Amino acid sequence: MTENNVPKRLSLLIDYLGISQRELAQRSGLTESAMCHYIKGDRIPHADALVKIAKATGVRTDWLLGLGSDNSIIWISKELLHG
Repeated sequence: MTENNVPKRLSLLIDYLGISQRELAQRSGLTESAMCHYIKGDRIPHADALVKIAKATGVRTDWLLGLGSDNSIIWISKELLHG
């Protein structure tokens, strides 16, 4: 079984963007409850949820899954940071 890297990456993303878990859920079109479970590691997001998070934040789905270094979060566009 592979390691679930999504909780760590979501936490990094929230810290980097300076937003709350609630705001990440809203930007992604997901429920706060679902986002909470993803961040805690209780649930692994389905592909459609990963795509929504990636589109809302400007990161790649492979990064959310733990591929590449944690530092490659710099892919986020400045427009997404402010709006």
